Amino acid sequence: MADGKYITYLERSLGLILIVFCVFPQFTSLFIVLTALLIAYGYTTKELVFRWKKIGWWMIAFYLAYLIGVFWTENEPQAFKYLEYKLALIVFPLLLSFESSKRPFNITVLFQAWIIGVTVASVVGIGNSFLCDADGGASCFVAGFISPIHHPSYFAAFHTVALGIAWWGYSKKMRGFKLWWILPFTLFSLTLHLFLLSLAGMLFLMLAIVAAVLYLIYKKWGRLAFVLATLSMPLGIFLAINYVPRLEGEFNGAKYYFDEYIKNPEAFVKGRSESMSGSEARLVMWTVTGQAIADHPFGVGTGNVEKTLETKLISLGHAVFADEKLNPHNQYLQTGLEIGWLGLLILVGIILVSIIVGIKNRNWLLILVAANLAFNCLFESMLQRQSGMVFYVFWLLILSTMDRPKSLSKHEKV
Repeated sequence: MADGKYITYLERSLGLILIVFCVFPQFTSLFIVLTALLIAYGYTTKELVFRWKKIGWWMIAFYLAYLIGVFWTENEPQAFKYLEYKLALIVFPLLLSFESSKRPFNITVLFQAWIIGVTVASVVGIGNSFLCDADGGASCFVAGFISPIHHPSYFAAFHTVALGIAWWGYSKKMRGFKLWWILPFTLFSLTLHLFLLSLAGMLFLMLAIVAAVLYLIYKKWGRLAFVLATLSMPLGIFLAINYVPRLEGEFNGAKYYFDEYIKNPEAFVKGRSESMSGSEARLVMWTVTGQAIADHPFGVGTGNVEKTLETKLISLGHAVFADEKLNPHNQYLQTGLEIGWLGLLILVGIILVSIIVGIKNRNWLLILVAANLAFNCLFESMLQRQSGMVFYVFWLLILSTMDRPKSLSKHEKV
């Protein structure tokens, strides 16, 4: 191929994976295979060289921990299903370790593709809500109805990262990142967050905005202004929680159940009715999972979490709730129960290494993605679905290999 053309095709192929993943996730594997063939061609023709990404070792170790967990599982079909979901931990570290031998990789293409994919998926969700409107009324415009492709918690994370990418691209003067579309996209994304009804998503977005504002204040006006702004931020958070309707309702509901739980955890768990709210269910599942981890410090085996929790719930008098086969709604607890403390340490290692690399390279996007994973793992089992695996593994790998902002190549600038 002509000089530079091959890597352009590869960049577009990776961008296409992101768009397909957002809109047609069931076809993601097909496009990954096609991209793998393109990479194989590039390597044999010396268009690409292989340079292993260090964070890839952590991801492969994480996969191996799940693979080892298959040996003592009591649910082999589920175990192999989970191994399939988590193949991103093997595939992406390998594929994304190939680099062009002729010019730097143009990450702008991936940034643009992600925003396009998230936007199209959002439009599909809004269309789905309007089609449902005749039957469900206002309820058709929230949660799973407005996010039919991906779980609302995952889609909220997609939008948060898309916002970070949009403003990062603008600040670095990347090609195509203009205020004429970034401002309306920001308003659109912030509004959609409210309709997704993901409390974790809204809280993290609010914290990310606060952190960004404080950083800008520090850069522009210095330490004193930063300290004053920091002291005033709790008031802003208080006002948001108490006067933004959907955020207020979600937060107050969670706070009510948490206060009741703190008074007597055992009575709280045993006293729940068959019909529980999301906050109640999480507190019950966290408690039951914690007890199970204490009984099985080395894990119950890959794919055996649901059966273990079902048994525990039945013993506590929640047979009906057990039939729903819920996961712990916490990735740290999920991993700790499934593959033990070693697996949990590897998960934490992936997050910490990503944050350390982000701080070292002043790569705020990498910090954003890693912090988003760390935060959301407190409220959802974010890595139990392909939506979470592909999203986090891809962006952590790509962003962890970016240089400092000052070294952006001419291909990434206007």
